[in-house]
Amino acid sequence: MKDSFATAFPIAFPILFVGVWLFVSILIGLGSGWFALAKRYPNRDEPVLLSLDGQSGVMGPWGLGLNHILTLGACRSGLRVEVWRIFAPFCRAFFVPWPEIGVRPTQIFLRPYARLGFGRPEAGVLSVNRRTWERLAGAASQAAGSAVAETLPPLPPGQLRRIYVLEWLAITAIATTFFYLAPRLAHPGGAHFPLTVCIAFPAIVFGVITLIRYVAQLPPPT
Repeated sequence: MKDSFATAFPIAFPILFVGVWLFVSILIGLGSGWFALAKRYPNRDEPVLLSLDGQSGVMGPWGLGLNHILTLGACRSGLRVEVWRIFAPFCRAFFVPWPEIGVRPTQIFLRPYARLGFGRPEAGVLSVNRRTWERLAGAASQAAGSAVAETLPPLPPGQLRRIYVLEWLAITAIATTFFYLAPRLAHPGGAHFPLTVCIAFPAIVFGVITLIRYVAQLPPPT
């Protein structure tokens, strides 16, 4: 039995891997509404003004998360949306004209996002980081000499800071609970870190990370 498994595994594993990869690729195209958008908004051969690679977004009626696999390009007449083909080989790039994009603010896991509605009436949706959208819309409008893409209303004073403070507190609380309880449950009689260390370590580490991400979201000085 073991010999037959060892013989079949080198053949079966690549087939299984390719099958899962194709299934996930099709799932991305269907679950995100990508196939329909690519058909409605075919890509255009237009120079890109600003290209942002490795972007994340939440797309489609299922709220499918596309983490760090999107490339968003601002052109004079519209927005080009691409996905890394290694993750979705059947998802062609599509190009949505600026007048066809409706924008409104939203929040996902406390973070400020821009919800992009494609089409009027709406045929698809993609939510991206708010700062990402501001950069794309700003690049297109600057090149055109006027506003060609919808902008978002400014965040109320202090809202962005409160969002990141709450996120830092939540992550610190979860990490503290883990560092304090996990060793005590695994080795009740052993030596353990004191509570102050369990709090201070994640608070400092995640505080630095959160501060860097917060600064990256601030609008450029005018």
